[in-house]
Amino acid sequence: MTTIFLTQAMIVIDIRSELTKGLQALPSDSKLAKSLKRMRKACQEFSDKLGHPKFSKFDAPVQTSMLERELFKLREKCGVSVADIAVAYGLDVDDGLASIIPFNNAENT
Repeated sequence: MTTIFLTQAMIVIDIRSELTKGLQALPSDSKLAKSLKRMRKACQEFSDKLGHPKFSKFDAPVQTSMLERELFKLREKCGVSVADIAVAYGLDVDDGLASIIPFNNAENT
């Protein structure tokens, strides 16, 4: 596995770890907990795909394509959760973070 794949995988593992820590301080039935669980699940799905033993056997262009596709899915799923959290708690979302909200992305319109 190349450095970029390892870096991305480690970042996602760190994010998942932080989400798990955050969940420990929340009532499990809260809206925030449900959104964080969805984001954590998305991180796990990303890690499962790129950490699969067959992944390293693919040629570099295929690995790159898979990485891009899985990053897109992760961003989209996390974007939906960010939107849910913002709406539920009346929060303003920074422009950079708002760019991952699927319906807010100008490229999707």
